[in-house]
Amino acid sequence: MPVDLTNYEFNLIVPKSVIEEKYPGGWKACLEYHDPWIGGSVSCDDGLLQIGADTKPDIERARSWFVAIGFDEFTRPKNSPVYEWTDLCVIGPEDRDSIDDLKWCIPCMWLRVDDGVAQLANKYWDWSNTRKRVGLTD
Repeated sequence: MPVDLTNYEFNLIVPKSVIEEKYPGGWKACLEYHDPWIGGSVSCDDGLLQIGADTKPDIERARSWFVAIGFDEFTRPKNSPVYEWTDLCVIGPEDRDSIDDLKWCIPCMWLRVDDGVAQLANKYWDWSNTRKRVGLTD
C-alpha cells in the first residue's frame, strides 16, 4: 500500500531498508519512537516511512534529525551531472502529483509518485543499480 502525500504540504520519505540499516534499533525502534504520531503526521507501508509537515521549518527539523543520526541526503552518481536523494527525500506540494515531469531540483530515483501517493520505484521498474545504492536489494 502506498503512502498518502496529500495530507501535508511537505513529506519526508525514508525507505524501510535504509531505516533497518541506519536507524538505531532498526525499523521496530523507528516505529516505536514515532508511534505517538502514526495515523497523524507519520504513516508507513511495507517499504516506506512518511513524515508529514505543514511548514518548511518543521520538515527541515525532521530531515536534519535523520541526517544527524547518519542518514545521507544526496549523492552524485558516477558520470552523472546531477545529485540524487540517497537515504531519504523531501517532497514539496508541487511534487505530489508526479516526479516524472522534473519539477524536483533533486531527483529521487528510488521513489515513484503518482496522484498524491508514493511507493518504492522497484514496484514499477527494475532499476537494479539504483536499488542496490539505497539498499533495496542485496
